[in-house]
Amino acid sequence: MAALGRSREERERQVDSVYSRLLVGGPKRPDIVADWLNAGCPTDVVAVGCPLGDDWADGLSGLAVVNARDRAHSIVEYLAHAEVARSIGGHLGD
Repeated sequence: MAALGRSREERERQVDSVYSRLLVGGPKRPDIVADWLNAGCPTDVVAVGCPLGDDWADGLSGLAVVNARDRAHSIVEYLAHAEVARSIGGHLGD
């Protein structure tokens, strides 16, 4: 929860620091994936401050959603949003 009180720039520096230590060098979209929905809840401390627009030039959609406070990172909460479920469901038959 401490990350929420920090500036956006500081959160981005911290995320960049983590990415630089990953073996793949940061967020990478698999070549087989044509488009990607990046949904995030502002109170989800795992997803906050992790936009992918600067890293992926195309095929990316971002969506801010509001999840229940005590379940901010819950996949059930994310899938309860029609836009998230529709995006995933639309690709299951591909």
